[in-house]
Amino acid sequence: MLKLTIFSVISLLVIILIMCVIKKYENNEKRLDLYFIISSILTVLIHYSSLIVRFRNGNYFIEDNMFLPVYPCNVMMWINLVLCFLITKKGKAFEILATFSMYCGTMCGIVGLCFNANFLNNPSFSDYVILKGLLSHVTLIFSSLYLGLFGYIKINTLKNLKGLLVGAIILALSSVVSMQILTKMNREPVNGMLLKPLADKPYVNFYMICLVGLILYLIFTSVYEAIVYKEDAWFRNIREREENERDFN
Repeated sequence: MLKLTIFSVISLLVIILIMCVIKKYENNEKRLDLYFIISSILTVLIHYSSLIVRFRNGNYFIEDNMFLPVYPCNVMMWINLVLCFLITKKGKAFEILATFSMYCGTMCGIVGLCFNANFLNNPSFSDYVILKGLLSHVTLIFSSLYLGLFGYIKINTLKNLKGLLVGAIILALSSVVSMQILTKMNREPVNGMLLKPLADKPYVNFYMICLVGLILYLIFTSVYEAIVYKEDAWFRNIREREENERDFN
């Protein structure tokens, strides 16, 4: 666990450093878009690079998460890749998916990096399959966090809820479809999104995680708006609107 913690801290510091450099020296919109595109494509390439190592070693078995979005991080990786095609126009679809990526992609990446189960089972950086799993989470964090730090998506508690709802639906559908495909292939279905509660921990499930995530989201964004937006924070606007309606009546 110590090695993973050190690697995670160093990785997060490198991400912050790179973003600080970009923030200071880059203001060209097209190049800013390009940095996101590069990091998103790099995430996919790193994810699939382990297949080359496996094939060279004579192992031709393709794991479930190599062709299906069985885990949340797989879904976020592909969403960021889709955003690469939407980032120039920045329309409604981009806004919804980018909002989901900014929040969920960042958190999934951090959890997948700091508590990487594969590394904890085999704590060796010399095993490329293990190492690429860590590196792909690092680039995923960069891509998703980039959307927020560089102004593609602004924190707006009520407005951002639409993106989170759409994202939750995407996660659930990805899990259902993946499990059905694996069943038809006579493979053991992967309960990657925890749609089915764990037998020994029934409270750990998709719905409870969404509820806890929503509560944490409301706390974080409300505090952020109170500090940054001050009187324009969403809860103050609602209170002011209610007071104006009472005065009007």
